[in-house]
Amino acid sequence: MPVNPLLSLIRLRRFFFTFYFLSSFSFANENPLSTHQIISILSGVKIENSQSELINEIQNSPEWEELERFKSKYPSAEVLWNSRQSEEFQQNEQVNHPARGNLQVRANKISQSYREAWRTFSKEKLSEANQESTGVFYPFGGPDTIFPTLLFPNMKKLILVGLEDIGTLPNIKELHERKQLVNLIRHFGHSIYNAFELGYFPTKTMHREFGEYGVIGIASSALLLMGAEIISIENFSLGEDGSVIPDPDSNYAFRLRYRMGSDQQDREVYYFKQELQKIIPGRSHPFRNFLNNQSIQTSYLKATNYSLFDHFEKYQSIVLYMVKQKYIVQSDCGI
Repeated sequence: MPVNPLLSLIRLRRFFFTFYFLSSFSFANENPLSTHQIISILSGVKIENSQSELINEIQNSPEWEELERFKSKYPSAEVLWNSRQSEEFQQNEQVNHPARGNLQVRANKISQSYREAWRTFSKEKLSEANQESTGVFYPFGGPDTIFPTLLFPNMKKLILVGLEDIGTLPNIKELHERKQLVNLIRHFGHSIYNAFELGYFPTKTMHREFGEYGVIGIASSALLLMGAEIISIENFSLGEDGSVIPDPDSNYAFRLRYRMGSDQQDREVYYFKQELQKIIPGRSHPFRNFLNNQSIQTSYLKATNYSLFDHFEKYQSIVLYMVKQKYIVQSDCGI
C-alpha cells in the first residue's frame, strides 16, 4: 500500500506536539509548591516532613546550611526585643551589624513579646476600634501587613495603597539552581526586620530591597511570620464600577487570602499601586468606586508626614469623605 506523504507529515506533527505537550506538562508540575510553601521558604522557615523533592533538596543544600550557620550567629527576635535596652545589647557589634535583618529570619516569627505589647496598647487605648474593625483602609501602608494585624485582631479585610510594584512570586526552583535563593531570603529578612526594628519600611530602601518581587513577597512573608497560613495570591484589575476583575498580568493590584487565629476564617489583603493624588474629589474613579463597595470601619494613617505637603487637601478628602469609616487611627501625621 503506497504511503501518503501528507498523511505521514500530519502524524509526525501530531507525535511531536503530543511529546512537547506532555514534556511541558511534566516539567511544569515537577516539584509543585503551594503558595504557603513558597512564602515559607522565602521567609527562611524550615518545612518539616515535606514530601516535595524540591523542598528537601533546598533544605539539604550547602546554601541552606550556610544560611542556618549565618542565622545562628545572631540572637533571636524574642531575645532582641526583651534585651534591646540592656548594656550588652547596646555594645554588641553583631546585633548592630547591617545584616541584623536576618534576626527576623532566625526567629521564624515576629517576637511574641513584641506582638503582645502592640495588642495590649490597642486593647487599652483603642478599645472600640480594636474590637469593631473588620475592614481597615491603610492608604499609605505600602507592604505593611504587620501593624494593622497587631492593632486590629478582628480584621478580615485590609486595603493597602502604595507606590511600589506589586511584583511576582519568585520561581523557587530556578533561584535554587542558580544559587540565588539564600541571598533573596536575606533580603526578605532584612526588609521585614526594618519594620520590626524601626516601626516602618524605609521608603528609600524599599525599591532596592523589594526588587522585581515587589510587595507580594514582603506582605505575605510578614503575615506568615505572625502565624498565618497563606492560601492564595491573585492579581487583578478594576472595572469602572470598582468591581474586581481577575487579571494575571496586572501590575496594579493583588489579593492575598490567608487564615490566622483559632477561628480559621479566611481573611484578605488587597494591595493597590495607586497614586492617590490622581483621584479627583467628586469624580468617579475605579478605585474610589471599589472603596465605596467595601465595608470599612477604620482608616489607619501612619508614617505619612513626608507625603502630605503638596496634596494635603486631596488626602484629607480621600480619607474623610471617600471612605465611610467609623474610626480614624493615626500617628502624628496631622491629616
